[in-house]
Amino acid sequence: MLMSKQDRRFAEVAAQWLAVKVYGCTYIRKAIRSQFQSVDFFGSDIMGMREDGTKVFIQATAGQDSAISTRRKKLEKYTWHDTDTISLAALRKEKEGRSYRYYYKIQFYVKGVWTVAENIEVPREWFKKYEGA
Repeated sequence: MLMSKQDRRFAEVAAQWLAVKVYGCTYIRKAIRSQFQSVDFFGSDIMGMREDGTKVFIQATAGQDSAISTRRKKLEKYTWHDTDTISLAALRKEKEGRSYRYYYKIQFYVKGVWTVAENIEVPREWFKKYEGA
């Protein structure tokens, strides 16, 4: 199903929750976007750190296949450490009765190879700004 402009914002906000609730990050930072500049973390929207010091980089998108391909290429340009978790989280929605069911279709980049993981449900509370870490 086609995603709206609001869904693009949802994808980035929910990625913060994903970093904490699913990947176990205790500290997170999100990329900066303003009218005049854009600063990301090596092609990622969210950078998180776990208690053991390992890092998580999440590129969130609500785009279709062409957007996913572009973001994959952007992430492939960097040299990653073996302990880094690199993921591309594509927000998807499906009609469910009168409302929608949201989920992330997660892809991981490990040692130069993309793998597709299972879908992760996105609760509605994840669309509100994350106030923790």
